[in-house]
Parts: sequence; structure tokens; C-alpha cells
Amino acid sequence: MACHRTDHQRHGARSRSRFLGPDRLAGIDWKVHPGSLAIDRLNLTGRIALHDAASRGTIELNDIAFSGDVRSLAGAVRGDGNFMLSGTRYPFRVSSGQTPDGSGTRIHFNIDPGTRALSADLDGVLSFEARAPRFEGALTLAAPAGPKSKNAGGEASPTPWRMSARIKADPAAAKLEQLEASYGPEETALKFVGLADIRFGAAPLLHAVLSARQLDADRFVAKDNDNGH
Repeated sequence: MACHRTDHQRHGARSRSRFLGPDRLAGIDWKVHPGSLAIDRLNLTGRIALHDAASRGTIELNDIAFSGDVRSLAGAVRGDGNFMLSGTRYPFRVSSGQTPDGSGTRIHFNIDPGTRALSADLDGVLSFEARAPRFEGALTLAAPAGPKSKNAGGEASPTPWRMSARIKADPAAAKLEQLEASYGPEETALKFVGLADIRFGAAPLLHAVLSARQLDADRFVAKDNDNGH
């Protein structure tokens, strides 16, 4: 906490200001640690633009609405909200807190299926090395099966898929280990395991090595044809 005191001259526009630190405010010794402060209810609205200097690309999260609580200004946050991305609204939940050794912040971020059937779950530790963010944890992306068409002329329902992996990422690249992926309904899904490397920047590159854990293409195609694909 601090106080900004300004003394104005009675005639004229000049003024002088002096910044009083917490140790001199009203003669009280104010010693406040960020970890001891909390906010019972926090409501935020706004917009976030993420700029990538290497690719010159921008991701904009618009019309953000968040409601939650801050248990510690050192990084303990919990709440939910929603945002707009490329014209689609995504509801989300987030929680965070410092790691036991204080070297990073543990984050759990979940996007629920909204108007678009896509869910995402990110759970891990965010840290900074030479002012560059680094994340290590688990990532899950999934798209559930859509509703079945009511008539033959209707659009076919989207094919469900799911991908999960351990992830290590920084602004330049991401490494996916223990990767598991499936495509199609559970009973006939094509299932793969492996690993992947992703390079960000002006020329993004994905390199993946996958092996089939369950691959019955004939059965998958037959089931797909039955669904009208």
C-alpha cells in the first residue's frame, strides 16, 4: 500500500508530489506479503491478444468474462468464465497455486464443450527461465460424437476423437510424450500411441511417430458408411 500526496499552489498550475512508502504512511509500519492477501470475489471482463513475433500471427480472445476468487496474490486463483475465439464462445474453468518449492505456478485450465463440440484440459506447472515461460504437464483434447441426423438428408454427425499426452513446451517448441490418440466411436476407433515434436514460428512444423494399438480399418469404414459418411 502507498499514498500519493500532492501539494497544489493556490494560484497557478504548478504542483509538487511526493511518494510516501508503506513504512512512512501515517507512522505505521506496513509489511504486507502478497501471499497473505485475498479477494473474495473477482469479476473481470476484457480482451486478450497474443502476438507471436516469429510468425507475426495473432490469437485474439474476445468478450472475456471471468468470475472467481483470489486466495493469494502470489498466484492462487480459482474461477470460471467464457471467451469468444473466431466467432465461437468457449466456457472455461481455471485454478492455480504456487508449487510447494515456490519455483512455479501449478495451473489447471479446462475448456468445456460449448457451441462447438471441443473440450480441452491442461494441467501442469508454469515456470519462467530467463523471463521465458515454460510449461510441463498433461494435455487432453477431445471432440465427442455429435447428435445423430434425424433424416437421410441431414448432415452426418461429426466423428469423435481424443488425444492425450505429457507435454513440455516453451515459446519455440513443444514435445509430446506418452501420446495416445483415438479416432472414431469407441467400439471401432482407430487407436494410436507415440510421440510428437512441434516447432512454432514463421514455419510451424509437426513431426510425429505413431504406432497402431488398434487398427481395424475394414470395421471402421463399414461403421462409418452405416452412419452416412
